[in-house]
Amino acid sequence: MAVLLAWMSWRERELAESSWVAMRDRARKRSHFPGVERSGPGWRVYGAPTRREESPLQTLSNGLLLLLDRAPDTGANASGSGLHLLDGTPSAAIRIDPRTAQLSLFRDPLGQRSLVYASIPGGVIIASGEDLLRAHPKVCADFDEDYLAAYFTALPPPHQATVYRQIRSVPAGAQIDLSSAGEQQHLSVVSPIESRHGQRDSAFVDDFGSLFAAAVARACSGAKRIGLSLSAGIDSSAVAAALPHPGTALAVTYSFAQWPQIDERALVEASSSHLGLPQRSFDADDLQPLHPNLSRPINPDTPVASIYREIKEGAYRAFAQAGTDVWLDGAFSDHLSASADDWLYAAWRDRRWAALRAEAAFRWSSQGHWWRDRGVRRMARHVLQLAPVAPAALERLQPAMRERVEDRWRAELARYSHFPRPAQAMTCLNAYAMAAASGEQYYAQRHGMEQRSPFRDLQLTRWMFGLPDDLFLRCGEHKWLLRQWLNQRLPAAIHRRAKSSDLSPFLGKAVDEHRQHWQTLAHTASEVAASVLTPTALAEASAGKQLLPLWLIASFGLWMNAPAD
Repeated sequence: MAVLLAWMSWRERELAESSWVAMRDRARKRSHFPGVERSGPGWRVYGAPTRREESPLQTLSNGLLLLLDRAPDTGANASGSGLHLLDGTPSAAIRIDPRTAQLSLFRDPLGQRSLVYASIPGGVIIASGEDLLRAHPKVCADFDEDYLAAYFTALPPPHQATVYRQIRSVPAGAQIDLSSAGEQQHLSVVSPIESRHGQRDSAFVDDFGSLFAAAVARACSGAKRIGLSLSAGIDSSAVAAALPHPGTALAVTYSFAQWPQIDERALVEASSSHLGLPQRSFDADDLQPLHPNLSRPINPDTPVASIYREIKEGAYRAFAQAGTDVWLDGAFSDHLSASADDWLYAAWRDRRWAALRAEAAFRWSSQGHWWRDRGVRRMARHVLQLAPVAPAALERLQPAMRERVEDRWRAELARYSHFPRPAQAMTCLNAYAMAAASGEQYYAQRHGMEQRSPFRDLQLTRWMFGLPDDLFLRCGEHKWLLRQWLNQRLPAAIHRRAKSSDLSPFLGKAVDEHRQHWQTLAHTASEVAASVLTPTALAEASAGKQLLPLWLIASFGLWMNAPAD
């Protein structure tokens, strides 16, 4: 993980010193360590490590310069085509050839490191985040309507879009070559690994265990002290159970004494104790989502915000006190799960007759009327070759924008038509998932550490893309495969206990106690939101009739008002 900044001119035009200093000074604030700066005719670069072992600026044997944002123990050489940088390790890179004034930009296939660029008169500037580029006076602050439409409806934006019209994002898995002749893009497409459908269930469980253990080990590599954001849920519990050396790690969780139904402290203590994993918790009762009085850190690059932000900051403080330099979470596991609506079509397609009979018997006995089952209706749509149902959130957009976003949504879904589960692949590989993955690095950098998600592992993800659906959902049991593996690591009394991860009480209390504050934030963003939302949708969001639309518009308002670091 590193902070990158570069300028290249096709005419050996020099960048105004004041503009470069403004961008470089913002980049410096993102690292606890000094950076390295180099320059030549028509080019200039700056790289700063955020962990002591990193070397973000490298000179290659053939005279090429490499700015690299990558885990410090996974070296890379971009002297050739550079595509081997896209091996799945979280990474972003800028490769510059000073002799030919050519550069290439790279981003890992799961989008876990951010890289953005903007063309300005005389050349192009590239950086680890949008706000670094915004320090240049020639970069326009106009918002991108396609991005706004996606943001305010919680739909994925275009892969190259950012909140700013002039700033483009390097798509996940892409190599972009820039020169005086123009721009060329090469995309490394993530594809499923076809599983052996004739395997026994036990073989699938063993294969998963091997791949998952390797993914967790890779996530831990190079770390001096591992931290784990541990809840009572199955995802982070699985990461805890797969830690190579749990006794040297630290698990951190939050507690809600006033809401016993969502207080996970006792459940986490039970699993930590069984695994020999040191654990500590902090009180989250008094946290107020989106409240500026808490000195809430805002990512200046993107308005994408998480309801867990304040809770995550509490975990960061605990990790920092313990000397953690890499922390893990259980994020992305939900993205890898199959939709419950696909069970009938998937079992029929894969010819998994035993699984189909068991699932059908379970559903008919519990529901009684087969025609009410959404899986039956989904199967009928496949048989009749009807188009997928568009997201209901599109109705919140103005008509012209609604049509544009729906066309793009259908085109993106069609890219994954050859996957066993196209909707699941789109969920995993869309630009919103990438923004959420790379956006957390801004907060990690503030605390001098790195965040990694073992489930967001390329090898594991590709393998799970190709699995039969009934391994994800079987007779009402979600994440069946993961639970079967966890049976071997934790007692059923721990990992099959009832728990609630619904933070509605936490969010609802914040809205009720500070409704005027939330409405003020929504009003701040209303002029921007009105460019894409219908008046009815905007009014309902601002009034808080539903928490998600209010959260989106209020978060945008807080982001717009956030003071510069």
